[in-house]
Amino acid sequence: MSLINHSYHLASLFFSLSCFPKIPTGQPITSITPFHLLSPFTFCSQGRKLKLPKRGKKWPHAAAQRLLLNKMLSITHAYFLYQLLRGLKYVHSANVLHRDLKPSNLFLNANCDLKIGDFGLARTTSETDFMTEYVVTRWYRAPELLLNCSEYTAAIDIWSVGCILGEIMTRQPLFPGKDYAHQLRLITELIGSPDDSSLGFLRSENARRYVRQLPQYPRQNFAARFPNMSAGAVELLEKMLVFDPNRRITVDEALCHPYLEPLHGINEESVCPKPFSFDFEQPSFTEENIKELIWRESVNFNPDS
Repeated sequence: MSLINHSYHLASLFFSLSCFPKIPTGQPITSITPFHLLSPFTFCSQGRKLKLPKRGKKWPHAAAQRLLLNKMLSITHAYFLYQLLRGLKYVHSANVLHRDLKPSNLFLNANCDLKIGDFGLARTTSETDFMTEYVVTRWYRAPELLLNCSEYTAAIDIWSVGCILGEIMTRQPLFPGKDYAHQLRLITELIGSPDDSSLGFLRSENARRYVRQLPQYPRQNFAARFPNMSAGAVELLEKMLVFDPNRRITVDEALCHPYLEPLHGINEESVCPKPFSFDFEQPSFTEENIKELIWRESVNFNPDS
């Protein structure tokens, strides 16, 4: 069965095309999708996906290379992180979870202007049944997703941002797990094994029992683990990589963190005026209905076609 005949991919494609059709100018968000179908991606002619090279490898743009070549975390890194969080604030204000934040879904131009792309896996926070095996690439997946929580929040995106920030500094994935169990082990080796007070978000006793029987690891010293990061950046990373999603820093709190204070401007951090609705995923919508919606949305992008 082709993608266009698969209801899930149809829904994902429509969400990508319609999620933010009227994004304010300057917002670090683009609705480019993996399908590149009638994509309104007009960010820059030389926009590239953010792919973090290994040590010794060069980036395609000189400005982008500076993100990794600087020995100490610089204002360039802070600007990169600020743009990512500013875009995420807009997304979350629309009651939308991106659900697949990773370097290859971020787009960077020669001036280090950043855009968040690929909303194919995004869903609204109001959906009652959005647990799916398609969510988030494993290496950037929050603990609550690895443990099959039936309900999750915008905190999953913050975890992914923390993974990306750590990857920028180490130039390699922070948690390159080979499978679910290995992924959890890598996480706990860095942030420490959770105690019972950090497992309250798990409704399943089986899940709590599983976590308790895992090998126990002490929390690593983040300053020693990330020696190239300033004290402020280390503190922010620690607040992002928290096992319990209820204790994880929010996007608004992250933007107000002292590390980003030189860049923080509340008037430049827009919010979505109207929460997004994903009603077309309700059972009453057929594949033909969704195809029709995709066609109409495509015409909006190309009214003369």
